[in-house]
Amino acid sequence: MRTFLFLSICILHCFPAFSQSGNSFQAGQLMLQNGETKAGLIAAQFQNNKALRFKSSENASETSFELNQIKEVRIGEQERYVPYCPESASCQWLTTLLECKVNLYRSAGEASLYYLEEEGVFYAIKLTTLSGVVTALQNKCAGFKAQNKQYRFTSSSLIEMSEDYCQCKYPGQSRPSTAPKTYKEKTAQLYLGLQLGLNQGSTGMEENLFAERYFKGGGFRDQLGLSFGIPVELQVGKHLAIQTGLHLFQRSTLRDSVNINFTYAEYFNRIKFSLTYLDIPLLVQYRFGTEKLQPFVQVGAQIGVPLSRKFSHTPYDSSLDYETPFHVFQAMGTGFRAGIGVNKSLNSRMKLQVMGQYIRYSTFFEHTIPAFIDGDQIDSSVFQISGGLMWRMNKGKY
Repeated sequence: MRTFLFLSICILHCFPAFSQSGNSFQAGQLMLQNGETKAGLIAAQFQNNKALRFKSSENASETSFELNQIKEVRIGEQERYVPYCPESASCQWLTTLLECKVNLYRSAGEASLYYLEEEGVFYAIKLTTLSGVVTALQNKCAGFKAQNKQYRFTSSSLIEMSEDYCQCKYPGQSRPSTAPKTYKEKTAQLYLGLQLGLNQGSTGMEENLFAERYFKGGGFRDQLGLSFGIPVELQVGKHLAIQTGLHLFQRSTLRDSVNINFTYAEYFNRIKFSLTYLDIPLLVQYRFGTEKLQPFVQVGAQIGVPLSRKFSHTPYDSSLDYETPFHVFQAMGTGFRAGIGVNKSLNSRMKLQVMGQYIRYSTFFEHTIPAFIDGDQIDSSVFQISGGLMWRMNKGKY
């Protein structure tokens, strides 16, 4: 238990380290509209339309440059960004994906928006307009139409589309210069959310000597339960994320029971378990699909810190005189969970997450009467449907 809590605290403690990496200064070069070039440490935050800052040094104070002063920013050998300032909209940063007579960019602030540039004219590309862009390029170059490819709305496919068009329209050009790392930001995305869920399942208890003597009879009838969660999610790659958090998890189950001293009598008494845990899951999530709509699968383990665990034992005939066993819950709730779901992007900072999960957990229930002590393991298999909103807490993106 101590080990699990220690690991959970470490994971949560590490999240800020990931999220802050995108806000640090990075070595880069700045090319200005007047032809001047500057090199130094740049506060590179390309997910907004703010001016760039050069870190102060022994020889110079901190310097800022407005977007309309900047022609291009280079970080390292491959990452390149340009400011795009159309007349009818505010400026935004574009990530360079392809350099040719035809250039391809992706919006650094909106992952589902690309731009194709030819001779200084920018053409916006969205999922809904991709087929129209392909048709327009076919009309501008007949050889491009002969490619006869089905381009998809992904960075790699749009790079291939732009390369094909550039080679068709400007055959005298050498092979275009691609920058495969420019659209893979190094900073992980950190999300924090709110989640609500309903669960229904089945409960079982070991049929040992004690259960045979006191609780033999009908099966458990699980009641509808509620859950409320504050998930914390770290997206560490385009397809991979890690999720943890705190989840208030409720379960309740009834059982009509019979039998005292091995005498079977239908509906002799009723027992009820009411369990409330603060669950701490640790899940690995794999995603696929488009940037707007991402189905995913996830699997992982969990531990439940008990907040309330109640047991009631009610005879149907109160006139009967028999010993009610003393009871106590032992250990925490442990188990695993697996699920499928989907992320729906609402905007550049917020998404809707809906999922269905299978949750398996166990706890131990000890009974005591004079001269007799025994215990049963209570196992629950739960199906849960939940949904909620997730907000991105940092500037990183994949």
